[in-house]
Amino acid sequence: MARLTGGFGSGVNSAAGTDSVGDFERTHDGFAGSLSLDVGGAPAENLIVHGRLANHTIVSPDLTLDGRELGEQERSSITAHLLGAGVSYYLMPINFYGTLAVGLSWLRFESKRGRQQYTHPGIAVNADVGKEWWISADVGLGVAARFWYTHASQEDAEIDLEGTHDYLGWALLASFTWQ
Repeated sequence: MARLTGGFGSGVNSAAGTDSVGDFERTHDGFAGSLSLDVGGAPAENLIVHGRLANHTIVSPDLTLDGRELGEQERSSITAHLLGAGVSYYLMPINFYGTLAVGLSWLRFESKRGRQQYTHPGIAVNADVGKEWWISADVGLGVAARFWYTHASQEDAEIDLEGTHDYLGWALLASFTWQ
């Protein structure tokens, strides 16, 4: 099985910690896009075990820092990445499925000037529900909804930063599946 998904939704990243200025609480939220690739096989009928490579990206997020709304951060982004294992179960004959994926995750922050920062690897969970329609004996097109959660920590000696991040996201997806 190989399943490619892509779609849109929203996300929010909440961070807390300390930096060279002091303690902070920071929230970024806004419109997001999501992509994933699942590759695996069926050890039993209707059950698929697979690997997942995925991302969920908030583009030009709104920033709230210590309770103050600072507005849209144009041309910046926050991307949650996931490399993990998943399991999908299909309810047949209606071809409705549920997927749970768990794995290593990290966040990448990119400023409008192109500066990038990364968190340490943390853990992420994806939960999907979807429906596919077969367009041939081996190929299905479908729709799905995805929930995303990542928890990761970050350190940056240059700005004396130590913090933790909780990233939540959702997306409505289109899917292309080959089985």
